[in-house]
Amino acid sequence: MNLSFVQGLVLAGIVQGVVFSGIVFFSKKYKERCLKFLGALILTFTYSNIQYLLPEIGAISLGDMYVYLFLPVATLAPPLLYTYVRTYLLPHKALSTGEKTWFAPFIMFLILTLIFRFARISGYENDSFYRFFNVALNLQELLGIVLMIVLSCICFYKVNAFLKSHNTKGSVMIKQNLGWLKITLVLLFITTMLWGYAAINNIFFAGFNPVLFYGLWLGMSFLIYWLGYVGVYKLGILKERQQIHSYRQKKGSKMKDRVAKNPKLEMLHNLMEHDRIFLNPTISLNAVAERLDLSPSHLSHVLNNELQTNFTNYINQYRVAEAKLLLKNPTFSKYTTTAIGLESGFNSKSAFYRVFRELTGKTPAAFKKKEV
Repeated sequence: MNLSFVQGLVLAGIVQGVVFSGIVFFSKKYKERCLKFLGALILTFTYSNIQYLLPEIGAISLGDMYVYLFLPVATLAPPLLYTYVRTYLLPHKALSTGEKTWFAPFIMFLILTLIFRFARISGYENDSFYRFFNVALNLQELLGIVLMIVLSCICFYKVNAFLKSHNTKGSVMIKQNLGWLKITLVLLFITTMLWGYAAINNIFFAGFNPVLFYGLWLGMSFLIYWLGYVGVYKLGILKERQQIHSYRQKKGSKMKDRVAKNPKLEMLHNLMEHDRIFLNPTISLNAVAERLDLSPSHLSHVLNNELQTNFTNYINQYRVAEAKLLLKNPTFSKYTTTAIGLESGFNSKSAFYRVFRELTGKTPAAFKKKEV
């Protein structure tokens, strides 16, 4: 069996999808509800690729594929995407009845598919019924495209609403950067729009474009599989940060006290030691000065004269000290340095590594290896 380059890539994606889904479903490490939906999404898209690939390579005729293998997964993938995003954002909130109704089109077309399968296997002959099923197949594909477009937009809105409510000033929730998810949803939206154009052109105008079809096929496959791997990685980072956050709330910080002769520095010290404002990655000179009832320039002057440092370095000293405590703690020995850096107040892995190395002369990984 000779496979083209594109078919080989799709086959490789199918193998990865099966392995990924198997690990997510059967590994004890992945118990979160959102990962089960993510695994189901990957498996659904993998099965869709199998349905496309087998007739393409001549392993089965198109007619036999519809009789023995076909499932209406075009209407299943969109609600699985939605439930993944929804349970990732709000893991402890149950899905509402309205949210579950997004699966209704899949159930309807699944029943119709099973009726068709039983009719063909039992030898039932009725041209009108089979013509109706062909129309239903096209309707299923178009409805799946519409659902993916609509639910991608709804997911994007929910991500923005979540960020607005959880990443605001004063929120006690762990602040998250969900740019990776927003970008994926935008790319899925664009790819699905193009897929809709290709599907309409093929169904109604018999204008099949192989270059566009295979390009979109590979593009959609890449996005879904990429979402799978990145989704698992990001959730792992979030879980580690939540556990660090919980540990910190129970144990408190062990940072040594600083001696401050200036009353304003003493107030600043209290903000650091007790309010722990350095853990906020968006904290600014203006915001701290406002809390101290000082002008930003006055606070900067105090730091320069009294401590011979600037505001950024002052904040980063606390963050690095916090990170060192976490890196030395055996409880977090298997946690990623990225999670520890984010929980120490840095807004990115690169910023954490750069500042940590500037202040300690070591990378976080080297420091952790030496101390643990």
